[in-house]
Amino acid sequence: MEKESNNHNHKVAIVGGGLSGLTCAYDLINSGAEVDIYEASISLGGIAKGYKKEGWNWSADIFYHHLFEGDKSFKKLVQEVGLKDKLKFYSQNTSVFYEGRVLPFSSPRQILSFPNFSSLGKIKFGFGTGLLRFSPWLGKMDELKAAEIFPKLSGQEGFNLIWKPLLYSKFGEYWDDISLSWLWARIKSRSFKLGYMDGGFQVLVDRLKEKIEKSGGNIYLSSKVKRINKDNESWTLVGSRFSREYDQVIFATPFDNSLMLVNKYLADEERRKYAKIKTLSCLNIVMRLKKPFLEDGTYWLNILNTSFPFVAVVEHTNFVDKKHYNGESIVYAGGYYDPKSEIMKMDKRKVFKEFSPWLRKINLDFERELIDYDLFKAESAQPVMLTSYKKLKPDFKITDNLYWTSQHHVYPWDRGMNFAVENGRRVGKMIVK
Repeated sequence: MEKESNNHNHKVAIVGGGLSGLTCAYDLINSGAEVDIYEASISLGGIAKGYKKEGWNWSADIFYHHLFEGDKSFKKLVQEVGLKDKLKFYSQNTSVFYEGRVLPFSSPRQILSFPNFSSLGKIKFGFGTGLLRFSPWLGKMDELKAAEIFPKLSGQEGFNLIWKPLLYSKFGEYWDDISLSWLWARIKSRSFKLGYMDGGFQVLVDRLKEKIEKSGGNIYLSSKVKRINKDNESWTLVGSRFSREYDQVIFATPFDNSLMLVNKYLADEERRKYAKIKTLSCLNIVMRLKKPFLEDGTYWLNILNTSFPFVAVVEHTNFVDKKHYNGESIVYAGGYYDPKSEIMKMDKRKVFKEFSPWLRKINLDFERELIDYDLFKAESAQPVMLTSYKKLKPDFKITDNLYWTSQHHVYPWDRGMNFAVENGRRVGKMIVK
């Protein structure tokens, strides 16, 4: 094992090379700190990373991503690193799959023409959704259940038709205890135009890597941190082939992974509190097709049927031009699952076999056009925002010179790249101060 120590001031280790870790490293290096990044996998980017197939000149993200027009932190970072011209915003079509049909659901006019939805129900639904969207965040929302309050605002009919199946498909058994704050944030952040980067979000990952290394930062791939020890005023990170000392350490890995490593440095009350936090896994298959799967041009298709094994179908190339992907149609199908569920143990062929009958309900002949497909999983992906979550939410600082950030730190907002960037910068500022 390699043994290193040094006496430099402000030597910082960041565990995790996703967007939070990379953004934090970028800011800290610019403030004069010496920074090392440890990433357990063979590449950077976390769940924002991309991949390429032969003939593609853009990468596709391993999980579907886009930005909203109000995502200020992400937009500011992109501008700082010289990629402003790469970020474009596009109009797109959202639909729902209801009673065997793909129905457009992007505009008020389309919602008003939705079948089996009474006129009064539509008015209530529009009023309640608008009320929540334009309301400021109120602390009291944390203690209120979305499943109890939102039907009173938007009508029981609209809630049962739209929001109940979506909540159930995303959160499973926890659907009726999700905080109204989460639903508020979900509606509040939406925008009519969505953003994507020319080349895929991997372009930003690569630019941050370049900036960090040019400024003297070290990036260690395939370097899993197995434990962390406190030695007087410093911290020692230990892996299979390394042991190094640092003044400050930041964990920017998924919450469950970080928790295992920092658990012994938590107070008993914190251990009990964080043990109550529920987390879901996610997976999606990414299909490559010769022709579009959603032939009406829909980008995002929400499934209003809880029998389906996935919550959404996202046709990436109905959002950006397929010419960047050798003329192929790129389609995602996926959802959120209990980490111990059978589907999280399946390989790509078994998942595809599980999904195929349901995909055929949307496009009967899609398999004739199928070129290939890939499977991607994230074991710790979605915090379950229960009504008690505000009391459970972790602080960014664990103890002296030990910090962490994850998607579990963004409440009341939902997970997303903008908040990964924002929280990475927040932790960086805490250390600089």
